[in-house]
Amino acid sequence: MGFFRSRRWMFLLPVLALLFVFGWLGWHLQGGGVPEVIFPEPEIPPLADYTYPLYQLDLVLKPEEGTLEGTCFLKYTNNEGESLSELYFHLYPNAPLFSEGSRVKGSLVIEEVLLNKGPVPWKQEGTLLKVELPEPLPPGKETVLDLTFQVQVPPLGERFGTRKGIVSLGNWYPILAVYEDGAWRLDPYYEIGDPFYSDVALYRVTLRLPRRFCAAATGNLREVRKLPWWRKELYFETGPVRDFALTVSKNYQVARREVEGITVQSFYLRGQEEGGRLALEAACAALAFFQEVFGPYPYDQFSVAASGFFAGGMEYPNLVFISSELYRPGAEKMLEYVVVHETAHQWWYGLVGNDQIREPWLDEGLADFSSNLFYEFCRPGWQGKVPGSPVDLYELYQEGAAGGIIRRPLGEFASDLEYSLLVYGKGSMVFVELRKILGEEPFFQILKQYVSEYSFRHATIDDFIRLCARYTDVDLDQFFYKWLETA
Repeated sequence: MGFFRSRRWMFLLPVLALLFVFGWLGWHLQGGGVPEVIFPEPEIPPLADYTYPLYQLDLVLKPEEGTLEGTCFLKYTNNEGESLSELYFHLYPNAPLFSEGSRVKGSLVIEEVLLNKGPVPWKQEGTLLKVELPEPLPPGKETVLDLTFQVQVPPLGERFGTRKGIVSLGNWYPILAVYEDGAWRLDPYYEIGDPFYSDVALYRVTLRLPRRFCAAATGNLREVRKLPWWRKELYFETGPVRDFALTVSKNYQVARREVEGITVQSFYLRGQEEGGRLALEAACAALAFFQEVFGPYPYDQFSVAASGFFAGGMEYPNLVFISSELYRPGAEKMLEYVVVHETAHQWWYGLVGNDQIREPWLDEGLADFSSNLFYEFCRPGWQGKVPGSPVDLYELYQEGAAGGIIRRPLGEFASDLEYSLLVYGKGSMVFVELRKILGEEPFFQILKQYVSEYSFRHATIDDFIRLCARYTDVDLDQFFYKWLETA
């Protein structure tokens, strides 16, 4: 996610304003409406000892009403080493955040649950859905669930909300909880950070909506059909991804460009053409650079979409939300930086997953380090610090304003400010200092191998430390203890 967690974070915009001049990369603007581009069938790499869950979502979206009717057909194989007696799903739209201060409450209401086409006991409570299995599901065995649900999108500037004519659907559908260490992870929704943790899965999504609306989404658009009454049907397929997000607006325009066989798309609002161009250029440059440094981006498309989201930016697989506020004149430098940061998340969170609740600093620290690595190599005049005003996150940390332990879960951060200073500032400094100790070649070999070994899986900092030990004889025990366990 970008630096800004909520509306409360807007006061930090001046602190994080960028100072760099943007280079010209060239672009292509689609005129005369927004023609959709059809993509090939996505590749699905096999994963040892793991069968991907398959979500088939059938959706009817009424953007101007902020409502969505849906069914979810889930084919699930027990990948665990023990039998399961129940399944749990997160229902994030029911978090208090989406019902506070709004006359229209955000919600995700389950209407029916079927197991193998038959009734099954289930219970919805807050942000959780529990489905009781009639008999334990053994390891390696498959079951099929059908969920019928209704979504109300609140008029809020959040990753799940509608604002400025944009419907942002992030973390919006029933998603299977993670099962690990003999238990389901039933974490609450924290308003600090990104309180999400999910396994990779495959998605097949059918979306029906008015024709005049344009949609940016995770995955490959495979088919477009015209329907009666000025509606249309879009069909998306994904490779292995951790989530499925989309954003919809009748005011979207699209710019597209090819980068090393990948179609990069910039969805922006009418009247924000310059911001749309800059977002496209930043995404193209960042994608090319990160592929060279960290390894291939294994998908066919990557989309950057203007969103009503207040908080700078938010990462999803193949798609990032960028606050439409950053597309305005005068915010060009911040726009570039946020796009670069969220693009880095396609590797750190998207490919290499981590527990964003218990170890939030791991992907954010790497994404922030990667953003500044981009500026070091791709932007002449870089001064070796986070792009920003005379006071930035690195400096605040180094001056002692962010003294604290970073190896802790979301629930132990006292405020947005403490979270950002530690998770971004100190988190990225871990990799700055590790690079100095290891040297260029071993350090970047480790990052590439980290991506290679943990793509489509979950990694922890302990996994990363063990990987470091394979590539260097340097004793790093005291280094990691100092940076992770002490203030």
